Amino acid sequence: MSNAENITRKSGSNLAFAFFCLPKEKRRDISIFYAFCRHVDDIADDPGLPTEERRARLESWRSWIRRSSPGEPDFAGEIRELIRKYSLKVLHFEDILNGVEMDLQQVRFTTSANTGGFLIEFVRRAVYVSSQAYRLNRNILS
Repeated sequence: MSNAENITRKSGSNLAFAFFCLPKEKRRDISIFYAFCRHVDDIADDPGLPTEERRARLESWRSWIRRSSPGEPDFAGEIRELIRKYSLKVLHFEDILNGVEMDLQQVRFTTSANTGGFLIEFVRRAVYVSSQAYRLNRNILS
């Protein structure tokens, strides 16, 4: 079992549970994609790591989705293969990284009027990333 499959199993997500209904190859591929999303989100949300360390790890993923390098997670190669196999755009994976990076910003608002722009951008990115994930899943599952 690959690290991506372990991440997917350990997530306990209902979405991940649904993957078991798929044929073996598609289940493996969608598990790799899900593991990427889960892994980078967990990095961004990890309170045990300083913000700069989280930022550096997410930045490393920007490189790993393009090319192999020492010290990369064992499923980084599987992500690159998924990108090649389904002709996915690296830009979509970068968009996911951009979305989770918003969690690194410590934003303090003095008034409710100050929240508007940030919240609009946060929701825009969340919806955009979700729509990209849906498109990626459709490519994998079709």
